[in-house]
Amino acid sequence: MSIEDRSVTGAADRSNSSRSDSLDYLFLLVIGVLSISYYVSGLGFYSDDWALLASMRLSHDQSLINVFTEVVRGYDREIRPIQFFELAGLYKLFDLAPLGYHLVNATVIVFASILLYRALRALCISRMFAQSVCVIYLLLPNYSTDRFWIAVSAANISMLLFFWVFTPMCKPFGIAGQTRLGDGSCWRS
Repeated sequence: MSIEDRSVTGAADRSNSSRSDSLDYLFLLVIGVLSISYYVSGLGFYSDDWALLASMRLSHDQSLINVFTEVVRGYDREIRPIQFFELAGLYKLFDLAPLGYHLVNATVIVFASILLYRALRALCISRMFAQSVCVIYLLLPNYSTDRFWIAVSAANISMLLFFWVFTPMCKPFGIAGQTRLGDGSCWRS
């Protein structure tokens, strides 16, 4: 096989892989939407959510910065500033209507699963195995608390951000595409 033939074949394989990955992203999006559509409209606020909402509600000035400052003042601000900024933004958008909070939280979980899929594929994990892991991630029953307890949304945000930076971080270290896990198609010697 000539170099040109290999180049054309490689480009076709990448195009098919890209198309397959896009369909897999869509599949995960559909699974995520179907999994939340049953219960999300019936959820409310729970436990610690009320304390966070009260601190934001009692802010003397209801601007975004003051709502954020108020929630940070009373809680462990050193370890969760991004979560508190998200909560302040959600409070400004949805006030005390829980549906908006839960839809945003569910969106974070769905996009985290899509980014997890992307990270697994960068490590040359087979499509079927990567999809299976992501569907389990979306539907895992013992992960249900993070789906409706707004006060612990930091876990979902952290996972989303981790999966977002994982694949680009692998490339400079030569990790992406260097494994035989899955179908082995990315093995390079």
